[in-house]
Amino acid sequence: MKNKLTFEQIRKILPQRPPFLLLDKVIDYEVHKSLAGYKNITGTEEFSNVHFGECAIYPGVFLIEIAAQASALLFLLSNEEVDIKEKKNKFGLLGNVSQFQFLNIVTPGDCLEVHVFMVREINQMAITKVEITCEERLVAKGQLSFGVKEYEEIYQ
Repeated sequence: MKNKLTFEQIRKILPQRPPFLLLDKVIDYEVHKSLAGYKNITGTEEFSNVHFGECAIYPGVFLIEIAAQASALLFLLSNEEVDIKEKKNKFGLLGNVSQFQFLNIVTPGDCLEVHVFMVREINQMAITKVEITCEERLVAKGQLSFGVKEYEEIYQ
């Protein structure tokens, strides 16, 4: 049986809110190992009107953000100290993006599949490898590192 998360379940875990919550659903995850999810690109998103004018191309920085949100989600789901139903007290802070490559253009109508693989976990930090595909064609890939903090630690 696959572990799945709906958009509403993702919203309860990640602090981002639409339009900046970019992950639409999780189709499977295995704690401490991997996560697979989807992001549907539509022509109604704001980037469609401003990024390259007449030719709507999904911004690469949003691909990195999708990777970061999916990576943070996997790490939070893997953290036994945090209740899966209510994780709003913790969130992932992106620390490093390395070897990230943009290999194909993404446009409205594309359905992206993001695959996250846990490389290493150290206390409240993690390193992940991410691949983003569209119809089995590799769109972007790279490695991310991040830490998990509580809101109280940030706003002291």
